[in-house]
Amino acid sequence: MKLAESRSTGAPEEVINQAWDEAIKCPLEMIRSVGEAMTCAHEVGLKCRRHLLPDVLVVCELLAGAAWGATYITKYNIPKPGPFHDKFWIKLDYYSWEVAGRLQDAREAITARLSVK
Repeated sequence: MKLAESRSTGAPEEVINQAWDEAIKCPLEMIRSVGEAMTCAHEVGLKCRRHLLPDVLVVCELLAGAAWGATYITKYNIPKPGPFHDKFWIKLDYYSWEVAGRLQDAREAITARLSVK
């Protein structure tokens, strides 16, 4: 909200940059937190009883959806102003692909346990 207001009112660049920094903290933290939760779900999937494995897979998929949702919302709702914020976009992509990698690792480990009787 602050970012949109500062841009629409023609606020000084310093105010816009501060609003930008505030706007990008939340999605980055969301995606980073999803990565941590994905690691926990993966560990649970390696240790839980076999009948709970499908549930753990569902949790992993939901977490991945949250990460990708935060990524898409951010990419399409926060304008990309130029080189000043390139680090943010690189970090956003890195976190998103890191979560995707953790999801793949969890899927493989859990489905391998499901295959073994």
